[in-house]
Amino acid sequence: MKSALLVSIVCLFFSCQTLKSKSNEPIAKKISEYVRNNCLESKTCQIKLKETMDFSWDKLYVFDMSVEQQVLSSIIGEDFSSSSPYYSNKMFFTKGNKVVDFEQHLIPEVDNPFGDGDVDFEIKDAQNKYTVFNADSIFKVERIKTETGEFYRLHCINCENDAK
Repeated sequence: MKSALLVSIVCLFFSCQTLKSKSNEPIAKKISEYVRNNCLESKTCQIKLKETMDFSWDKLYVFDMSVEQQVLSSIIGEDFSSSSPYYSNKMFFTKGNKVVDFEQHLIPEVDNPFGDGDVDFEIKDAQNKYTVFNADSIFKVERIKTETGEFYRLHCINCENDAK
């Protein structure tokens, strides 16, 4: 507790930076708009994620809400902290081992985590609770209807053990 307070005080004085999304438009929104504009509802759809982004990247790290901040920081290679009061899934796009964009998907209700237009990436590593995708990864889009609309679960179809 004392160390957390000390870190907070040091950050106030020295303006510690936390990673923030650099994109004006949420990443999930870019993906869902791409799916809505390019995938027919009645057909199986496949997308290349790099075609939905307007910035250059080579890896995407997707973390489950239960991954601790210290573990997350060591995996992406940069300090990360979040003041979010909710659970959240996190996505980090990197280029040459440097984070170029990031987004958190806040989960206010664990029983109903996804709303209209949300995107969920399949995480196959249940033990570590994160996965890494290359920019050339191709995803099958699964449309899931909910009370509030439709969200999209993305399953990588050309990933063996992901890009770890």
